[in-house]
Amino acid sequence: MPEFRVIGVSMEEISDGRFRAIAEEACREFARHAFGGEEWHGFSQRLSYVPHGEAPQGLKAAVDKAEGELGPEMRLLHYLSVPPAAAPDVIQMLKTCGLSDRARVIMEKPFGTDLASARKLNEMVHEVLDEDQVFRIDHFLGKEAAQNILALRFANGLFEPIWNRSHIDHIQIDVPETLGVGTRAAFYEKTGAFRDMVVTHLFQILAFVAMEPPTALAPGPITDEKNKVFRSLQPLDPAQVVRGQYEGYREEEGVDPDSRTETFVALKVELDNWRWSGVPFYLRTGKRMGESSRIISIAFREPPHAMFPED
Repeated sequence: MPEFRVIGVSMEEISDGRFRAIAEEACREFARHAFGGEEWHGFSQRLSYVPHGEAPQGLKAAVDKAEGELGPEMRLLHYLSVPPAAAPDVIQMLKTCGLSDRARVIMEKPFGTDLASARKLNEMVHEVLDEDQVFRIDHFLGKEAAQNILALRFANGLFEPIWNRSHIDHIQIDVPETLGVGTRAAFYEKTGAFRDMVVTHLFQILAFVAMEPPTALAPGPITDEKNKVFRSLQPLDPAQVVRGQYEGYREEEGVDPDSRTETFVALKVELDNWRWSGVPFYLRTGKRMGESSRIISIAFREPPHAMFPED
């Protein structure tokens, strides 16, 4: 990479040293390659931290310091992993601090909490930023397993001819997690498993599985085909949706003792189009499950003459 600086901003009142320690723990857990003390020291000196209570002045000061070290050609990349309610304030803060110029902004899902709030948020973003400065992402689609769906379907002549209602009986998309809500109770209470996972991650995976072949493996054509899938989604039948909570959720710090926020959801989805009419899609996700995994199960139709025992 070219020379860079990483400035962390969050609610915790921690020092640069503690922020670097947290980053080192994460790198040692998730890095694909081993690294030594000298490599880590060089990287860690590029990390600094600004507690939320010191923003916006503290953030502006940290950016000015980085610019003094990197030079006036420095570009800014703001990565916003914040709940929808906080996004307007963060965007306005960037404008107030003069940090929206020469900048790109990555906004993680969820982008709003429904269509109306998403449109309102979009209008507010456009008051501060040009469209080509903004990237709205679902980080789940960056996972290798999600990327492999496209390769399995469109780089393999074996599967595409049978990827339809004539040969497939049903499809299951399962994303169980062993983690609880942890320190994210305030966010999760307002969101729940349906908004946090189903209408974002699982519907995106559903679109990858169900979409027609795009004209090119590029963002525009892929988005066009995904949108066709979403337009063909049938309204959900409440009788085909199951919601639940894991035992002990209401005792978690920050959770309402009478909370009805779901931590588990399972549902049946159907598409009304030529390829998938009559094929049910079963989506399931939940916290504190027996194992963490990401599984897409394609159940092909049984042959007309069953020569093997059912078991």
